[in-house]
Amino acid sequence: MRVFKCGKCSKSYKIEDEQIKGSVLTIECKSCNAKNLLRFGVVLIATSKAGSRSFVLKEGDNLIGRGDDSNLSIKLNDKYVSRKHANVRVEKKEDSYAIFISDWNSTNGTFNKSKARLKSSLNYQFMEDDYFVVGLTKLSVKYN
Repeated sequence: MRVFKCGKCSKSYKIEDEQIKGSVLTIECKSCNAKNLLRFGVVLIATSKAGSRSFVLKEGDNLIGRGDDSNLSIKLNDKYVSRKHANVRVEKKEDSYAIFISDWNSTNGTFNKSKARLKSSLNYQFMEDDYFVVGLTKLSVKYN
């Protein structure tokens, strides 16, 4: 069972896991009739001085970069992020996910939480409470 609050009136609702079919579910609030779009799966949190943004990751490759390239899944407004900076790969393993990040030979690099630069084209797994840094942006994941 999962609990969510209506985005308009903040009334709490419970959802049974059986109701969730896929990564997106629309629920209409019984109090205010607002439609709430709920997304499930792996979420990437990008945190910078400008604030935090959330990106729902799809299974497979999620390319991170700066600019208007249509191949980018995650577009960051960070001048220290390359046009094609890194890739986050999501692999479904039975009832859980394995998440990996790899640097795409970016100019300024990708760093782990120990401030060590990642070697280009190698996959590094996101572990619990882990984060990586691209440019001036901290990347972490959560399961929704």
